[in-house]
Amino acid sequence: MTAPDPGLTDLIAAHPRLPIHVFEDRHRYRCLCGWFEDVEPGEFTPHPAHVAFVVEQHTNGRITELEARIAEAQSLCNATGRYNAARQKHWNIRVFACDVLAALKGRAALEGEQQ
Repeated sequence: MTAPDPGLTDLIAAHPRLPIHVFEDRHRYRCLCGWFEDVEPGEFTPHPAHVAFVVEQHTNGRITELEARIAEAQSLCNATGRYNAARQKHWNIRVFACDVLAALKGRAALEGEQQ
């Protein structure tokens, strides 16, 4: 099992369900973020859905951040690939130029011997 995301743990801890008022027919709770709910005794409380929504937003933000980092890394890899291809092309041109010079020197030497 992986370790929990500390930011997520802090986020969940920052959303406690706190009782505010107890009325005859309902109870009122609030969250530290300002969200509140009125619940009849024994009724389903929507607070876990609120916390799940907050967690989903946090997770989506983390995924978006990760996707941005991946895109940046891919961009760097592409740039590195283009740089390496350019270096290889430059090297190939230098090798070709050396071959041409060697051929010209050899031709000049042959022509000098023939004269």
